[in-house]
Amino acid sequence: MNWSREVWSRLNILKHSVITCLAMLNRLKTQDRLSRFGVQVTCCCYLCNAQPESRQHLFFDCSIANACLLEVKNWHTQTSRLPQLMRWIERAKTSKFKKVVLATALTALVYNLWKSRNATIWQEVMANPVTIVTEKKWAIKIRIESLMPRKIKSSDREWFLAL
Repeated sequence: MNWSREVWSRLNILKHSVITCLAMLNRLKTQDRLSRFGVQVTCCCYLCNAQPESRQHLFFDCSIANACLLEVKNWHTQTSRLPQLMRWIERAKTSKFKKVVLATALTALVYNLWKSRNATIWQEVMANPVTIVTEKKWAIKIRIESLMPRKIKSSDREWFLAL
């Protein structure tokens, strides 16, 4: 698993890593998986009500997920699959600190999309991309600031504080 270092980074929040690991292994209880087990499910994604829910749809093809990715992903990549995006982060030609921050942002986004999907199901709260991204930004900024390595370039520190 070449993505495990990014998912299980010490800067990630543990619950974000767990959900992202399950998503990477395609083990989340999405509607397509539940229907294969014989569970009666609705036909559409809970976030956008447009297409059947699958891992690919929930994290990339869904209009809500797409809006969140556009907010976060000014990473100049055309990737549209979770494993490929993790691989792109691992291979990016940038500093180690920036790679860790990007991986942390992706794990937080996966977690917050899953959390929003579940809130829509159980609490009937409609998902808002701005709220999802704002929650994610605050969570990872606080986490990274508290665990920020001492030896990082000043340019990396300025880049992070400007996010």
